[in-house]
Amino acid sequence: ELGDAKLSNVEKALKYNLKGVTLFNMGEVQKSILNFEVAEKYTPKDSQLYSQVHLNMASGHYMMNQYNELKS
Repeated sequence: ELGDAKLSNVEKALKYNLKGVTLFNMGEVQKSILNFEVAEKYTPKDSQLYSQVHLNMASGHYMMNQYNELKS
């Protein structure tokens, strides 16, 4: 696995978002949500990536029937 020490915050966000998407597609929805949460910490709030991470996280919560976790 690619270590985080040498990665910029945006690279970390991309890494964990992609890992989350991969896990989601493999049916590991709970693990994907955890990765999306990590990605959110590193994502600039005013970016398209931030919107994408939130959409992915919402999709995970929806699949888990966790409607209270969905943020508007």
